[in-house]
Amino acid sequence: MTNQSATNSRPTAKNIGFYGGRARFNVRRQAAAQQRRVRVAKLMTSASLHRLGWQTEIARQLGVHRSTICRDVRLIRKSWRQHRSAVVHDRESQREQFAAMVLASCGGEP
Repeated sequence: MTNQSATNSRPTAKNIGFYGGRARFNVRRQAAAQQRRVRVAKLMTSASLHRLGWQTEIARQLGVHRSTICRDVRLIRKSWRQHRSAVVHDRESQREQFAAMVLASCGGEP
């Protein structure tokens, strides 16, 4: 009899000891990719992004192919755009809440 919760759960860094073979390999590969993306993001903040070849320089520093850095940069920029839009959305909702509070305090309807 197998443990249903163990067979239905997805392998993560926390329960990697429970899995073997390909699942373990994939979890380790994904964790390494995430660590690399953090390093790429840090290097992007200090790099001169207007120069040609900055992705190649980062690739050499990290010992990976330039196409890997291109994929990482695309994912990082997508993440930053999503974060930025969430921050802007939060600011807009804060402005709306503040405007409603000011209207309510002045006797107006929100």
